[in-house]
Amino acid sequence: DTVFVHAGLLQKHLKGEISSTEAINSMNRDVAAFLRGDSRAPPAKTWGNDGILWTRKFSKGDLCKDTCKQLKKTLRQLPGSVKRMVVGHSVQRGGISPACDAAVWRIDVGLSKGVLATPPQVLEINQDGNVKVLSK
Repeated sequence: DTVFVHAGLLQKHLKGEISSTEAINSMNRDVAAFLRGDSRAPPAKTWGNDGILWTRKFSKGDLCKDTCKQLKKTLRQLPGSVKRMVVGHSVQRGGISPACDAAVWRIDVGLSKGVLATPPQVLEINQDGNVKVLSK
């Protein structure tokens, strides 16, 4: 019931394929080919301001109703009963935080010494769907 994405998955990343599953599989194949050196450029859906590795759409502070609506529509397009997206990439200075009624969890706390050197935090998602933040 959870999708994990480096920075965020947008509706436009799922378009142009037969299904959302095929869109994700296609992105995974394209990224793998790039990492193996079989492709000279990273896949378009992964790079750029709105790429799955770079977007900050769901990571900045309080999100507006329209952004939350877009997020929930994207989640509904995914196979299964996906309830939430977990994203990193954008440091949350106050620690792990939810937005859009917990439809997105932002988990980058900047624990690297090269960033903020914050104490570690972990997002725990239990089999029953309960979510909690564990702190040291």
